[in-house]
Amino acid sequence: MRGVEPTRCLRWMFTARLILTVIGALAATRAFAQAPNDPRIAFYAVLDDDIRQPAIYTVTLDGLTLLQLTDGPGPHEHPSWSPDGRRIAFDARPDGSREITVMDADGRNRQNLTNSLPNDTFPAWSRDGERIAFSSSAGRPAQADLYVMNADGSGVAQLTDHPRDDTDPTWDRNGRRIAFSARRGVGPEGLPGWDLYVLDTRDGTETRLTDHPGVESQPDWSPTRDEILFHTYWEWETEIRTLDVSSGVLTALTDHPARDRNPAWSPDGRSVVWISERDGEDAIYVANRDGGNVRRVTAALGRTWGPVWFDPSLGVDAISNVFVTLGWLKRR
Repeated sequence: MRGVEPTRCLRWMFTARLILTVIGALAATRAFAQAPNDPRIAFYAVLDDDIRQPAIYTVTLDGLTLLQLTDGPGPHEHPSWSPDGRRIAFDARPDGSREITVMDADGRNRQNLTNSLPNDTFPAWSRDGERIAFSSSAGRPAQADLYVMNADGSGVAQLTDHPRDDTDPTWDRNGRRIAFSARRGVGPEGLPGWDLYVLDTRDGTETRLTDHPGVESQPDWSPTRDEILFHTYWEWETEIRTLDVSSGVLTALTDHPARDRNPAWSPDGRSVVWISERDGEDAIYVANRDGGNVRRVTAALGRTWGPVWFDPSLGVDAISNVFVTLGWLKRR
């Protein structure tokens, strides 16, 4: 080519080919895994009489569009959105042992990430979408510990090793710490008590966050603050609370005679979602982050657990991160 240096020509050809490769990967990814177009809450529920077969559902925030994503041998429990909203991880027990499974947000392309005899439960995506923490008995039925793996199921590593159960992992916003529930205390009338701990994944240090003669469980770390949302079972009452990790200050978000449980943050940390029986049967509720402006999202759903919130306007697009890294396009 006249007037163009060969090295520059080759550079442009390489760049063009790389751009086409990334665009092709983007198209292929979106052809098989689309994020929802509107905010949705994923949860698991039993909508019939078979308590052994909970399934995964999603519902829009107006409560008008309810979709069942899983069916068949179960149970299917503990859904967790990938940060970009294209996939949902959950645990399933089709053949006797629970395994960590992922599927597209519409329920298609289901794939097991673990496939072993232990029970693998409570998957939790890291904020960058690259890792999944989970709880596993690892062949010891009386002991569940925390593990982590890559999002494709490779690189499994054990994080905790304690004779009592460690479950419910949740990542901090920087992907360095994991909060979890640990059955290491004593509850009411001598029953096992659950407390919250935090694990620093860089050096394995564990720090106890709560120490109450009751149950503190099901933590969810705020996506914007050093604050953990969780539920408590104290003196026969189940309520939603927050814990400021730095100061240790506890704040009650609910105070209702009915059971309020299974809390989770909205993706922007400005709202919370949970399950309550305050109208007589399980339903999904949302409120401001301080517990004000409580709104009921769904009608009675039967036995319901584990709501988790995704908003496409706030999701992390992993493909866009590739573009940002290469410096060709701005983040969406």
